[in-house]
Amino acid sequence: MSFIGTLSFDDAQVKPNRMIRMVTDAKETQAIVMPTVMFNEDAGPGNPAPEFGEHTDEILREISEFDQARIAQMRASGAVA
Repeated sequence: MSFIGTLSFDDAQVKPNRMIRMVTDAKETQAIVMPTVMFNEDAGPGNPAPEFGEHTDEILREISEFDQARIAQMRASGAVA
C-alpha cells in the first residue's frame, strides 16, 4: 500500500478516520480531505490567505507609522495598491 498521492472522498478510510474537514474562506465553505499523516487531531488548514491589499493600511500604520492621511496620499498616487 502506498501513501503517496491524494486520497479522495471515496477512499474507504477517509470517513472512518475523520479525514474530511470543512474549510471556509470569505466566499465559500468547501470540504477537503486531510493528509494521511497528522501529528495533532485538530491540525488542518488555518485561516485563508488574505485578499490582495487586505492588510496594507494596518501594516503601513504599525510598521512604518504612517498616518491615515499619508496612506491615502500614497494610495492616490498609485504607490500603494
